[in-house]
Amino acid sequence: MDLETVVAVEGPGMLLPDLSPWWEDERRRALLLALIAHLESEPSLLGLGGHLVAVARRPRDAPQ
Repeated sequence: MDLETVVAVEGPGMLLPDLSPWWEDERRRALLLALIAHLESEPSLLGLGGHLVAVARRPRDAPQ
């Protein structure tokens, strides 16, 4: 398998004291999602959350 990326399942958003106002407001939700997308694979922040997801693909030339 070829590792493509490792991303955080939880990240800095989990530190928000109250997520509801952010999620209910369309502009704030969009900002939060953009921030999450930007930070989810930042190596210096990967350890902030308790879970990670590794994304890998089988090489094209690998036997099936």
